[in-house]
Amino acid sequence: MKKRAIFLILLCIAAGVTAGCGADAGDGIIISADDSFEETEEEVEEETEESVEEASEEASDENSEENANISASDDSGVAYGAVDNNVSIASTGSSATNITAAKSATKNTTVVASKAETSAATVNGTSANIVPATSAGAAPANTAQANTATQNAAPARVLPAAPAVKDGVHIFTKKGVETCFEWNKPQNADYFQVLVEARPKGNSSFSTITKFTTNDLYYQFGDYQNYDVRIMVRACNGPCQEGAYGPWSQYAYGNTHDDILPYPDLSPGRITSHEGDSYTVSFAWAAVVGADHYKIDVETKPCDASTFSPVTTCYSDSPDYSYSLPENYDIRITVSARMNIYDDSGNRKIITGPTCSVCGSTYVD
Repeated sequence: MKKRAIFLILLCIAAGVTAGCGADAGDGIIISADDSFEETEEEVEEETEESVEEASEEASDENSEENANISASDDSGVAYGAVDNNVSIASTGSSATNITAAKSATKNTTVVASKAETSAATVNGTSANIVPATSAGAAPANTAQANTATQNAAPARVLPAAPAVKDGVHIFTKKGVETCFEWNKPQNADYFQVLVEARPKGNSSFSTITKFTTNDLYYQFGDYQNYDVRIMVRACNGPCQEGAYGPWSQYAYGNTHDDILPYPDLSPGRITSHEGDSYTVSFAWAAVVGADHYKIDVETKPCDASTFSPVTTCYSDSPDYSYSLPENYDIRITVSARMNIYDDSGNRKIITGPTCSVCGSTYVD
């Protein structure tokens, strides 16, 4: 009897219900020195095991809360220890197919597994729901897994700076006058997005012509003649898409005006030869960039006349011209540079630059 009484007292102390022992007859166990028991030692041990289980369940029921979150520990599905609100923290992942919660769970218990499971688990013989570890209330992620995820994360994208775009430079092609823009390649730039705006010469507002992606460092505009054009460029880190663009550049300006051919810089005519009563007066000028040929209008007059009279119009592929006339005559030529351009059908159009006039004479001292 004494052995049984001492064992039960130790049991109450271990279960944390000592205050209940002897306090309420319904809740605790009252030990009386006069009690006598005739059970055998085996019966005492069986009753002791049952009492241990009952006391453990009572202690667990007092400390448990409904809907406690329990996290599986290892592949055996046994949870380790309890913390605030009876949450058992898992140390590793578990399949959570049959989780035992160390006698601490109640009905509607939610089991938090390290892996996302959908099958039901058993907690103290009660059906429990499985909540993936990524859900609210889940156990913290494994440190090694978190470190691995951090190491495998993509590096932060470094956006390129805005390119420096130069104003357009005139280029003369068979299509006509074109303007070419160039820009630099900033660090981390893989591609470029180009915005092109244009307006007819003399208009006040620009309209968008096109926007495109390229890996070139230039853009040549010539689809519209006698147009003002401006462009902006921004660089892309990787394919040009949202989140990959750097800032836009400043506008760069150009035009395709067909009067941009400069006038020939003529020198006065001089007598280069004569034969009998005929004198040859020769003219020359610097070649005009972009010119295919030159138009030359020739006028003459006697030295005592007041006005010139047209004589001929001719064309020269070279920047020079000679004309023969009698002694004591004045000659005046008017020259303009010209350029041939062709449309897609092969039709020719001629761009004519400004004219310049110069005189010569056949005066003989």
